[in-house]
Amino acid sequence: MRPYLVFVRAGPKSLHLQHLREDRERNWDCCVSWYSNPGENGGAERSTTGGINKFDALAIELSNWSGISAYRYVLVRDDDVYFRPGDISRYFVICERYGLFLSQPALSWRSHFSIRITLHNPFTRLRRVTFVEVMTPCLSAAALQILRPTFQVTKSTWGIDLAWTAACGAEHEIHIVDEITVTHTKPIDRQSGAFYKRLRDMGVDPRQELRQIYERFEGRDLRVLNHSSGHLYRAGIPNGLGAPAIQIGEGIKVAAKLFQSMRKKCARWWPRLQRAPQNPCEERRP
Repeated sequence: MRPYLVFVRAGPKSLHLQHLREDRERNWDCCVSWYSNPGENGGAERSTTGGINKFDALAIELSNWSGISAYRYVLVRDDDVYFRPGDISRYFVICERYGLFLSQPALSWRSHFSIRITLHNPFTRLRRVTFVEVMTPCLSAAALQILRPTFQVTKSTWGIDLAWTAACGAEHEIHIVDEITVTHTKPIDRQSGAFYKRLRDMGVDPRQELRQIYERFEGRDLRVLNHSSGHLYRAGIPNGLGAPAIQIGEGIKVAAKLFQSMRKKCARWWPRLQRAPQNPCEERRP
């Protein structure tokens, strides 16, 4: 048994197969939670089915699989998030080295994204924040137990991450690891995506669930922002210029948001713009 676990919610085109092939000396076990008919595990240590979403499935596993409590960190990820070869193992090492409670890798500038703060900041290796999203969070063993009651507060997963912000408060720190960047390779399809179709069939409105989360934690500070301190800067950043550098990096992200908006508008004329490459390391071919 390895010290860390990757819990991936997987469909027929899941990238977990690629990550297992590319990380031959991995320090993590893999549990594949299928939302479709089970496919190839690729050598994963465990395979499950069921659950409305990945956190519902994880909550079920926490009840049924006692062995999960032995892992020091659990990375809960979507199947369309690409890590460069070996980066999952390196990410766990960083979490262990700095004793991170709750964190996520930064999203590359090529990613489809929703929350700008989650994009890579070029001036930091480790950034203390108030929020990580549900796409690829990594929970320490302590966080897994403390945050477990939040895993089923919504069926759409909208607002679960805000519940973490409320639960952590000032007592537990939250970080984005800019030293490791990942790429979200597909846009969120709220109209025709299989998950959102299923939610509509169930009569679930994600926006309504999100409003209920805000009502539930009324009075708590749920702002999404960087803290003023607690960051680990990249080499070469002069003393005293760390905080301004972070703000510069965050400001530049506005251009990424603008580019994403333009990419969506232009997709009808150039469909390739709407799809990030499945493997960002591959060269684009004509």
